[in-house]
Amino acid sequence: MNIFNKVTLQSMKKSRTRTIVTVIGVALSAAMITAVSTFAVSLQNYMVNGAIQKYGDWHVEFLDVPPSFVREQAADSRVADTAAFEEIGYAVLEGGKNPDKPYLFLAGFSPDTYASLPVNLISGRLPENSGEILIPAHVAANGGVGYQVGDRLTLQVGSRRKGGAVLGQHDPYSPEETLAGAEPAGRDTLALGAEKTYKVVGICERPAFEEATAPGYTVITRWDGTDTGDNLSVFVTLKQPRQVRSYAEGVPGSYARVFNDDVLRFMGLSDDAIFNGLLYSVVGILVA
Repeated sequence: MNIFNKVTLQSMKKSRTRTIVTVIGVALSAAMITAVSTFAVSLQNYMVNGAIQKYGDWHVEFLDVPPSFVREQAADSRVADTAAFEEIGYAVLEGGKNPDKPYLFLAGFSPDTYASLPVNLISGRLPENSGEILIPAHVAANGGVGYQVGDRLTLQVGSRRKGGAVLGQHDPYSPEETLAGAEPAGRDTLALGAEKTYKVVGICERPAFEEATAPGYTVITRWDGTDTGDNLSVFVTLKQPRQVRSYAEGVPGSYARVFNDDVLRFMGLSDDAIFNGLLYSVVGILVA
């Protein structure tokens, strides 16, 4: 034992009370640092999990893709899970009061889609076949058109186009948009198809994946998962969320994509530099 240890032990023995108080202080400090660090991490996890419950656990969405693209992403070693729905098309919302949202947008869900895209029922049940639909409550609250479980809707479903390009939910409605007909080049048009009658089997909350600027209220029907054209939306969940930007940039093709910033921002992975700075500042202050 060297001289420093001897002097330290002698000092501790002579001042037992001070030694006990020092040991207790060190233990309390360590416990407090551990508790605050755990609280900060738990708070961040709570915010992430809360966002996932509301918006879904997906990280990036690709629009207007073929079934082969969905299969390729599902087979990617970086991907933990995929969910897809069929973009069936648009129908005019008769009597709608919102000039920026004049359509119903029909989406075909398979049973597996609900796991990644939360849909909260208010009344009724989920569609069990392609002749049944689920209506979101904001069609009445925001669009001024009320539906009840058991109602039947006859809709002409078609596609939105502009100069040969197909428009989707991420393309806001243009006041110049018109129904099908001989329109000047470059104007948005809605080309309507054959009529189909649907039965309303449920009312749900507004789907969280529907953007505020979307031109159509999302109504959900059943999709059997069979191969269709290039009209699927696929939602990808990665094993390592921090790879989401590099993954999305490396995907072949020029498909439009949307990041789930409502979840990624609480992971510190969104493009919102100000929010990221505030998030890490708060966590850092709690840990410090």
